[in-house]
This record gives sequence, C-alpha cells and structure tokens, in this order.
Amino acid sequence: MSLRSFSRIVQPIVCLIAAAVVLSGCTAQSVRDYNSYVATNSPLAMSGQMQWSDYLKGVYTKLAALPDSPRKAFNMQGINHLIELALDMEVGKIPKGKFESAMRDFVAKDAAMRAEAQQEQQRRNTEVMAQQSAAWDRYAKGPAAVYSQTQAQQPIYTSAKTINCTTTTTGGIVANTSCTEQ
Repeated sequence: MSLRSFSRIVQPIVCLIAAAVVLSGCTAQSVRDYNSYVATNSPLAMSGQMQWSDYLKGVYTKLAALPDSPRKAFNMQGINHLIELALDMEVGKIPKGKFESAMRDFVAKDAAMRAEAQQEQQRRNTEVMAQQSAAWDRYAKGPAAVYSQTQAQQPIYTSAKTINCTTTTTGGIVANTSCTEQ
C-alpha cells in the first residue's frame, strides 16, 4: 500500500478524534496541545520518520490529558489497541495490512458512534425547540395564557408575568434552555 493511500486511512482517524475532542467541550489549551501534536507528528508517522507506535503513544497521552467526554474511553481503547498492533507490525509479528485494517475498523466504528451521537443531539435539539416554542406561545398570548400543562397534563404555573428563556449553545448546537418568570 502506498504512503498516499495509507495517509487516506490515517487522516480520518486523526480528524475523527480531533472532532470528538472539540465537540466534547474540552478546555481550549488541551485541544490546542492535541491538535498541535497531531499536526506536527502525523506527517512524520505517515512518512516513516516516526514509528507508528511512538506517534500513537503521543496521541494516547494527549487524549488522556483531555477532560472526560462520552467518546473519550472508546478513542483511548481504540488507540491503545492500535499501539499494540503498531508495535507488532514494527517487529514483524504482523503484516502492515493487518495494522491498516485495524485502523480502518477504528475509523468505521468511530464514525458510527459519531452518527449515533449526532442523532441523539438532534433529538435533544428538537425537544428543546419544542419547549422554546411552547414558552414563546404562552408569552405571545399574554395574560390570557395563564395556565400551562406538562406532558402529563398537570398544571405547572399560573402567571401573567413575563417569561424569559435563555438558550446555551456549544458549537452552534443547542445544549440547554431554561425559562424563568419575572
């Protein structure tokens, strides 16, 4: 397999992990450290100037330094497995193709997890938007809309006061909405 085709396998892994790191709400400095390490060392590993095991150990170390996120454990386990395979490949215990196959499997599993997480986020966003819409509908009706019900059809308040809603977003995705009466 050529270096070019091999880099097509590696680059998605790096991008997927970077995306997971960024979307997980990590601190800016740890994300910069991770991105800097990947940008500097990934080309070295792909060109053979750095052993794959050393590169992946660095990726693992940078991931470990990041705050917990839903996919952090999966990424760390996957990188750990790739480190073991890279070490075996480097001493000739396994062919390069087996290492490349494991990397493709990791990319596929991570992509499936990412798609599942995006669907869940879309579901949550839809729920939040429905809640916001209901709050704005109550507000738009003014004092006449003094009675609201939950999904269980139980009254939650009676008020002719102003309702203020605050929406928090992360990367353009609605994370939380809270409404208060004034």
